[in-house]
Amino acid sequence: MTAQQSGPATTLQIDGGPAYAWTEPWNQWLGARTEHESTAWIHSGIAVTASGDVVVVGHDRTDAYVLGQDGSVRTTFDTGVTQGHGLLASRWQGQEVLWIADNGARRERDAHGEYANHDGSAPPAAVLLSLTGERLMTLTAPALDAYRTGRYRPTGIAVDDADDGTGDVWVADGYGENLVHRFRSDGSYVMSLTGLEGAGRFDCPHAVWIDRRHDAPELYVSDRVNQRLQVFDLAGRFKRVVGDASYFRRPSAFTVVGGLLVVADLESRLTVLDEDDALLGHLGSDDDAAGRPGFPNQLDHEHRPVRPAALQPGRFNSPHGLASDSAGNLYVSEFLIGGRLVKLERRT
Repeated sequence: MTAQQSGPATTLQIDGGPAYAWTEPWNQWLGARTEHESTAWIHSGIAVTASGDVVVVGHDRTDAYVLGQDGSVRTTFDTGVTQGHGLLASRWQGQEVLWIADNGARRERDAHGEYANHDGSAPPAAVLLSLTGERLMTLTAPALDAYRTGRYRPTGIAVDDADDGTGDVWVADGYGENLVHRFRSDGSYVMSLTGLEGAGRFDCPHAVWIDRRHDAPELYVSDRVNQRLQVFDLAGRFKRVVGDASYFRRPSAFTVVGGLLVVADLESRLTVLDEDDALLGHLGSDDDAAGRPGFPNQLDHEHRPVRPAALQPGRFNSPHGLASDSAGNLYVSEFLIGGRLVKLERRT
Protein backbone atom coordinates (compact mmCIF):
# COMPACT_ATOMS: atom_id res chain seq x y z
CA MET A 1 0.00 0.00 0.00
CA THR A 2 1.36 3.39 -0.93
CA ALA A 3 1.25 6.59 1.02
CA GLN A 4 -1.63 9.01 0.66
CA GLN A 5 -1.96 12.63 1.59
CA SER A 6 -5.26 14.45 1.52
CA GLY A 7 -3.87 17.68 0.15
CA PRO A 8 -0.86 19.98 0.14
CA ALA A 9 1.26 20.04 3.28
CA THR A 10 0.00 22.49 5.87
CA THR A 11 2.33 23.85 8.53
CA LEU A 12 1.03 24.22 12.09
CA GLN A 13 2.84 26.15 14.81
CA ILE A 14 2.17 28.02 18.02
CA ASP A 15 4.25 30.95 19.21
CA GLY A 16 7.50 29.72 20.67
CA GLY A 17 6.77 26.10 19.79
CA PRO A 18 7.94 23.71 17.07
CA ALA A 19 6.46 23.73 13.57
CA TYR A 20 4.71 20.68 12.13
CA ALA A 21 3.77 19.62 8.62
CA TRP A 22 0.36 17.96 8.37
CA THR A 23 0.25 14.62 6.51
CA GLU A 24 -2.24 11.75 6.33
CA PRO A 25 -0.24 8.77 5.03
CA TRP A 26 -2.46 6.02 6.48
CA ASN A 27 -5.96 7.05 5.49
CA GLN A 28 -6.16 4.69 2.54
CA TRP A 29 -5.96 1.91 5.09
CA LEU A 30 -8.70 3.40 7.26
CA GLY A 31 -11.23 4.67 4.81
CA ALA A 32 -11.04 2.89 1.49
CA ARG A 33 -10.14 -0.77 1.92
CA THR A 34 -13.69 -2.08 2.07
CA GLU A 35 -17.19 -0.67 2.05
CA HIS A 36 -17.64 -1.87 5.64
CA GLU A 37 -14.61 -0.01 6.96
CA SER A 38 -15.53 3.18 5.15
CA THR A 39 -18.80 3.24 7.14
CA ALA A 40 -17.34 1.98 10.44
CA TRP A 41 -17.34 4.45 13.29
CA ILE A 42 -13.63 4.26 14.15
CA HIS A 43 -12.84 4.58 17.87
CA SER A 44 -9.24 3.36 18.04
CA GLY A 45 -6.45 4.84 20.03
CA ILE A 46 -2.97 5.11 18.52
CA ALA A 47 0.50 4.08 19.67
CA VAL A 48 4.04 4.34 18.28
CA THR A 49 6.64 1.63 18.82
CA ALA A 50 10.30 2.26 19.62
CA SER A 51 11.14 1.68 15.95
CA GLY A 52 8.61 4.33 14.83
CA ASP A 53 5.86 2.02 13.55
CA VAL A 54 2.29 3.22 14.10
CA VAL A 55 -0.22 0.86 15.75
CA VAL A 56 -3.99 1.15 15.49
CA VAL A 57 -6.82 -1.35 15.94
CA GLY A 58 -9.34 -2.11 13.21
CA HIS A 59 -13.10 -2.13 13.55
CA ASP A 60 -14.48 -5.26 11.93
CA ARG A 61 -12.09 -7.93 13.24
CA THR A 62 -10.29 -5.65 15.74
CA ASP A 63 -6.92 -6.79 14.48
CA ALA A 64 -3.98 -4.62 15.43
CA TYR A 65 -2.34 -3.07 12.36
CA VAL A 66 1.33 -2.15 12.56
CA LEU A 67 1.82 0.56 9.92
CA GLY A 68 5.02 1.97 8.47
CA GLN A 69 5.64 5.68 8.07
CA ASP A 70 4.90 5.36 4.35
CA GLY A 71 1.41 4.02 5.00
CA SER A 72 2.31 0.39 4.39
CA VAL A 73 0.97 -2.41 6.59
CA ARG A 74 4.01 -4.04 8.18
CA THR A 75 2.09 -6.76 9.99
CA THR A 76 -1.21 -7.52 11.69
CA PHE A 77 -2.21 -9.67 14.63
CA ASP A 78 -5.44 -10.64 16.35
CA THR A 79 -6.06 -8.76 19.59
CA GLY A 80 -9.11 -10.66 20.82
CA VAL A 81 -10.65 -7.40 22.07
CA THR A 82 -13.95 -5.76 21.23
CA GLN A 83 -12.65 -2.19 20.92
CA GLY A 84 -9.07 -0.96 20.82
CA HIS A 85 -10.09 2.25 22.52
CA GLY A 86 -6.85 3.21 24.28
CA LEU A 87 -3.42 2.02 23.10
CA LEU A 88 -0.03 2.26 24.77
CA ALA A 89 3.32 0.90 23.55
CA SER A 90 5.35 0.00 26.61
CA ARG A 91 8.07 -2.26 28.04
CA TRP A 92 7.36 -5.39 30.09
CA GLN A 93 9.88 -7.99 31.22
CA GLY A 94 12.44 -6.84 28.66
CA GLN A 95 10.16 -6.85 25.60
CA GLU A 96 8.12 -4.24 23.81
CA VAL A 97 4.41 -4.76 24.35
CA LEU A 98 1.03 -3.23 23.57
CA TRP A 99 -1.53 -2.33 26.22
CA ILE A 100 -5.14 -2.01 25.06
CA ALA A 101 -7.96 -0.43 27.05
CA ASP A 102 -10.96 -2.39 25.73
CA ASN A 103 -14.18 -0.63 26.71
CA GLY A 104 -16.15 -3.68 25.61
CA ALA A 105 -18.46 -2.12 23.01
CA ARG A 106 -18.35 -0.69 19.52
CA ARG A 107 -20.71 1.31 17.35
CA GLU A 108 -22.27 -0.78 14.58
CA ARG A 109 -24.21 0.44 11.58
CA ASP A 110 -27.54 -1.21 10.78
CA ALA A 111 -29.29 -1.60 7.43
CA HIS A 112 -30.99 1.75 7.90
CA GLY A 113 -27.74 3.67 8.34
CA GLU A 114 -28.21 4.15 12.08
CA TYR A 115 -25.48 3.47 14.66
CA ALA A 116 -25.75 1.93 18.11
CA ASN A 117 -23.33 0.53 20.70
CA HIS A 118 -23.15 -3.25 20.89
CA ASP A 119 -21.30 -5.20 23.57
CA GLY A 120 -18.72 -7.71 22.44
CA SER A 121 -18.22 -11.28 23.62
CA ALA A 122 -15.05 -10.46 25.58
CA PRO A 123 -15.47 -8.67 28.93
CA PRO A 124 -14.15 -5.10 29.10
CA ALA A 125 -10.55 -5.15 30.33
CA ALA A 126 -7.06 -3.72 30.18
CA VAL A 127 -5.21 -6.21 28.01
CA LEU A 128 -1.44 -6.71 27.66
CA LEU A 129 -0.24 -8.23 24.37
CA SER A 130 3.07 -8.97 22.75
CA LEU A 131 3.59 -7.40 19.33
CA THR A 132 2.78 -10.78 17.80
CA GLY A 133 -0.57 -10.99 19.62
CA GLU A 134 0.27 -13.26 22.55
CA ARG A 135 -1.91 -12.34 25.52
CA LEU A 136 0.30 -11.73 28.55
CA MET A 137 -2.12 -10.28 31.10
CA THR A 138 -5.76 -9.26 31.47
CA LEU A 139 -6.92 -6.77 34.10
CA THR A 140 -10.67 -6.96 34.63
CA ALA A 141 -12.75 -4.86 37.03
CA PRO A 142 -11.51 -4.89 40.64
CA ALA A 143 -13.86 -6.28 43.29
CA LEU A 144 -15.43 -2.96 44.31
CA ASP A 145 -19.00 -2.14 45.31
CA ALA A 146 -19.22 0.20 42.31
CA TYR A 147 -19.16 -2.81 40.00
CA ARG A 148 -21.83 -4.84 41.76
CA THR A 149 -24.43 -2.90 39.81
CA GLY A 150 -22.26 -0.60 37.68
CA ARG A 151 -20.25 -1.32 34.57
CA TYR A 152 -16.54 -1.37 33.80
CA ARG A 153 -15.56 0.45 30.58
CA PRO A 154 -11.79 1.15 30.60
CA THR A 155 -10.62 3.87 28.24
CA GLY A 156 -6.94 4.58 28.95
CA ILE A 157 -3.79 3.06 30.47
CA ALA A 158 -0.51 4.41 31.87
CA VAL A 159 2.43 2.27 33.00
CA ASP A 160 5.32 3.25 35.27
CA ASP A 161 7.78 1.45 33.00
CA ALA A 162 10.85 3.65 33.41
CA ASP A 163 14.10 1.92 34.37
CA ASP A 164 13.61 3.02 37.97
CA GLY A 165 9.82 2.70 37.87
CA THR A 166 7.60 0.38 39.86
CA GLY A 167 5.90 -1.22 36.87
CA ASP A 168 2.52 -0.17 38.27
CA VAL A 169 -0.39 0.01 35.80
CA TRP A 170 -3.02 2.75 36.03
CA VAL A 171 -6.34 2.11 34.27
CA ALA A 172 -8.92 4.83 33.62
CA ASP A 173 -12.53 3.65 33.69
CA GLY A 174 -13.80 6.63 31.76
CA TYR A 175 -16.96 5.16 30.22
CA GLY A 176 -18.03 3.16 33.26
CA GLU A 177 -17.90 4.22 36.90
CA ASN A 178 -15.55 7.23 36.50
CA LEU A 179 -12.69 5.71 38.48
CA VAL A 180 -8.94 5.33 38.03
CA HIS A 181 -7.44 2.06 39.28
CA ARG A 182 -3.88 1.19 40.25
CA PHE A 183 -2.51 -2.33 39.78
CA ARG A 184 0.90 -3.86 40.47
CA SER A 185 2.96 -5.21 37.57
CA ASP A 186 1.73 -8.72 38.45
CA GLY A 187 -1.90 -7.60 38.04
CA SER A 188 -2.78 -7.37 41.74
CA TYR A 189 -5.13 -4.53 42.64
CA VAL A 190 -3.82 -1.71 44.86
CA MET A 191 -6.25 1.23 45.03
CA SER A 192 -8.65 3.50 43.17
CA LEU A 193 -9.06 7.25 42.70
CA THR A 194 -12.46 8.93 42.43
CA GLY A 195 -11.36 12.56 42.01
CA LEU A 196 -12.83 13.40 45.41
CA GLU A 197 -9.27 13.24 46.73
CA GLY A 198 -8.69 16.42 44.76
CA ALA A 199 -10.79 18.87 42.76
CA GLY A 200 -13.96 16.80 42.73
CA ARG A 201 -15.51 13.64 41.31
CA PHE A 202 -14.14 12.60 37.93
CA ASP A 203 -16.57 12.87 35.03
CA CYS A 204 -15.17 10.69 32.26
CA PRO A 205 -11.52 10.23 33.27
CA HIS A 206 -10.72 9.36 29.67
CA ALA A 207 -6.91 8.99 29.79
CA VAL A 208 -4.04 8.71 32.24
CA TRP A 209 -0.38 9.56 31.71
CA ILE A 210 2.80 9.45 33.80
CA ASP A 211 4.88 12.62 33.58
CA ARG A 212 8.63 12.19 34.11
CA ARG A 213 9.77 15.65 33.01
CA HIS A 214 10.60 16.66 36.61
CA ASP A 215 12.39 15.04 39.54
CA ALA A 216 9.24 13.50 41.01
CA PRO A 217 7.02 11.62 38.52
CA GLU A 218 3.31 12.49 38.49
CA LEU A 219 0.07 10.95 37.26
CA TYR A 220 -2.10 13.14 35.01
CA VAL A 221 -5.80 12.30 34.61
CA SER A 222 -7.88 13.85 31.84
CA ASP A 223 -11.10 14.76 33.68
CA ARG A 224 -12.80 15.22 30.34
CA VAL A 225 -16.34 16.42 30.96
CA ASN A 226 -15.08 18.70 33.74
CA GLN A 227 -12.69 20.28 31.18
CA ARG A 228 -9.58 19.95 33.32
CA LEU A 229 -6.68 17.72 34.30
CA GLN A 230 -6.16 16.41 37.82
CA VAL A 231 -2.60 15.61 38.90
CA PHE A 232 -1.52 13.10 41.56
CA ASP A 233 1.74 11.65 42.77
CA LEU A 234 2.37 7.96 42.06
CA ALA A 235 1.04 7.02 45.48
CA GLY A 236 -2.31 8.56 44.51
CA ARG A 237 -2.03 11.75 46.56
CA PHE A 238 -3.63 14.80 44.95
CA LYS A 239 -1.31 17.63 43.91
CA ARG A 240 -3.17 20.16 41.76
CA VAL A 241 -5.65 20.95 38.99
CA VAL A 242 -4.48 21.99 35.54
CA GLY A 243 -6.70 24.11 33.33
CA ASP A 244 -10.39 24.79 32.96
CA ALA A 245 -12.74 25.68 30.12
CA SER A 246 -10.33 28.39 28.99
CA TYR A 247 -7.72 25.66 28.34
CA PHE A 248 -9.73 22.61 27.27
CA ARG A 249 -12.94 21.60 25.57
CA ARG A 250 -12.77 17.81 26.05
CA PRO A 251 -9.23 16.65 27.02
CA SER A 252 -8.89 13.05 25.87
CA ALA A 253 -5.25 11.87 25.51
CA PHE A 254 -1.67 12.91 26.31
CA THR A 255 1.85 12.86 24.95
CA VAL A 256 5.01 14.91 25.48
CA VAL A 257 7.40 16.34 22.87
CA GLY A 258 10.46 18.41 23.66
CA GLY A 259 9.28 19.04 27.21
CA LEU A 260 5.87 20.29 26.06
CA LEU A 261 2.66 18.50 27.07
CA VAL A 262 0.29 17.97 24.15
CA VAL A 263 -3.35 17.08 24.86
CA ALA A 264 -5.82 15.71 22.33
CA ASP A 265 -8.88 17.93 22.76
CA LEU A 266 -11.80 15.96 21.30
CA GLU A 267 -13.59 19.08 20.12
CA SER A 268 -11.32 19.77 17.18
CA ARG A 269 -7.81 20.75 18.29
CA LEU A 270 -4.63 19.85 20.14
CA THR A 271 -3.83 21.87 23.26
CA VAL A 272 -0.17 22.55 24.16
CA LEU A 273 1.13 23.30 27.68
CA ASP A 274 4.63 24.14 28.85
CA GLU A 275 6.59 22.31 31.56
CA ASP A 276 4.81 24.35 34.25
CA ASP A 277 1.33 23.52 32.90
CA ALA A 278 0.83 27.00 31.42
CA LEU A 279 -1.22 27.18 28.23
CA LEU A 280 0.88 27.92 25.13
CA GLY A 281 -1.86 27.56 22.53
CA HIS A 282 -3.69 25.19 20.22
CA LEU A 283 -2.80 23.32 17.03
CA GLY A 284 -5.16 22.61 14.13
CA SER A 285 -8.24 24.24 15.66
CA ASP A 286 -11.55 24.03 13.82
CA ASP A 287 -13.86 26.21 15.88
CA ASP A 288 -16.92 25.30 13.81
CA ALA A 289 -16.70 21.51 13.84
CA ALA A 290 -18.05 20.78 17.32
CA GLY A 291 -21.17 22.86 16.67
CA ARG A 292 -22.05 20.89 13.53
CA PRO A 293 -25.24 18.79 13.85
CA GLY A 294 -24.21 15.16 14.23
CA PHE A 295 -20.68 15.93 15.49
CA PRO A 296 -18.21 14.24 15.26
CA ASN A 297 -19.95 13.30 12.03
CA GLN A 298 -22.57 15.19 10.04
CA LEU A 299 -26.20 14.38 9.30
CA ASP A 300 -27.49 13.49 5.85
CA HIS A 301 -30.81 14.61 4.41
CA GLU A 302 -32.55 11.87 6.43
CA HIS A 303 -30.78 13.00 9.63
CA ARG A 304 -28.56 9.93 9.75
CA PRO A 305 -24.87 10.27 10.68
CA VAL A 306 -22.38 10.14 7.81
CA ARG A 307 -18.72 10.99 7.44
CA PRO A 308 -18.17 14.78 7.40
CA ALA A 309 -17.58 16.29 3.98
CA ALA A 310 -15.74 19.29 5.46
CA LEU A 311 -12.56 17.49 6.59
CA GLN A 312 -9.48 19.35 5.41
CA PRO A 313 -5.74 19.31 6.03
CA GLY A 314 -4.62 21.56 8.86
CA ARG A 315 -7.85 21.34 10.85
CA PHE A 316 -8.75 18.61 13.29
CA ASN A 317 -12.24 17.23 13.57
CA SER A 318 -12.23 15.01 16.68
CA PRO A 319 -8.77 14.08 18.05
CA HIS A 320 -9.17 11.01 20.24
CA GLY A 321 -5.86 9.11 20.40
CA LEU A 322 -2.41 10.71 20.57
CA ALA A 323 1.20 9.50 20.51
CA SER A 324 4.67 10.80 19.64
CA ASP A 325 8.02 9.39 18.57
CA SER A 326 11.65 10.06 19.48
CA ALA A 327 11.97 12.61 16.65
CA GLY A 328 9.18 14.77 18.09
CA ASN A 329 6.54 13.87 15.49
CA LEU A 330 2.91 13.69 16.63
CA TYR A 331 0.35 11.03 15.66
CA VAL A 332 -3.39 11.54 16.06
CA SER A 333 -6.34 9.18 15.60
CA GLU A 334 -9.71 10.84 15.16
CA PHE A 335 -13.10 9.55 16.30
CA LEU A 336 -15.61 9.59 13.45
CA ILE A 337 -17.15 7.45 10.72
CA GLY A 338 -14.31 6.20 8.52
CA GLY A 339 -11.75 7.52 10.98
CA ARG A 340 -8.76 9.69 10.22
CA LEU A 341 -5.08 9.25 11.11
CA VAL A 342 -2.86 12.32 11.03
CA LYS A 343 0.89 12.69 11.36
CA LEU A 344 2.27 16.07 12.33
CA GLU A 345 5.85 15.87 11.13
CA ARG A 346 8.18 18.07 13.13
CA ARG A 347 10.09 20.62 11.10
CA THR A 348 13.57 21.75 12.13
